[in-house]
Amino acid sequence: MAQKNIYPKRVSRNLSVPEKGSGKTPTFCSNFYRLRSKFINILMKSGKKTKAHKIFSLGVMKAPIALIRAIENVKPVVEVIKKPLGRKIIEIPSLIKPLRQESLAIRWILEGVRKRSAPISNSLLSEVKDALSLMGYARKKRDLLHKKVEASRINVRFSRFPTSPKKVLASANDVTLHLIKVRHSNPYSRSGKDSGAA
Repeated sequence: MAQKNIYPKRVSRNLSVPEKGSGKTPTFCSNFYRLRSKFINILMKSGKKTKAHKIFSLGVMKAPIALIRAIENVKPVVEVIKKPLGRKIIEIPSLIKPLRQESLAIRWILEGVRKRSAPISNSLLSEVKDALSLMGYARKKRDLLHKKVEASRINVRFSRFPTSPKKVLASANDVTLHLIKVRHSNPYSRSGKDSGAA
């Protein structure tokens, strides 16, 4: 007689995570709670999550719409990646995935907060207000990155989705639109489903 297996089956930890391309659109509340947990985790130092949660609550917990709009204003769309070409290292424009866009925006906001001399909760609120009005440290970092993309726009021909030799890209916005258009038109690209709205 075969002996029964008394050990429970291993359950995957990712059962509650929806699959990519499942068609489920996140609601405002789910989006805010996800951004809140990400914000608190990046703000946390030395494992002091309760302290980070308190700072977040005193700063921007009462204005969730302002926080989401501030992150949207600060999110970069394109970046430059360094790639060796012969004996040189060139900077090639590349699209940023949506989750990395959020992470960069939150990091830049917190860098601006730590550069201020006021209490951290007040500084967080001030930095979010500046980001809403397209100002502040985080917005400057985004504009600086887009200027770097604009300066290296000639190197788009070395990317995975090159331009034609006769096509001239005038600005960072043109680089973004070109990369999005060619990525979505390429059926063999792995990240063809990624959306990189400008």
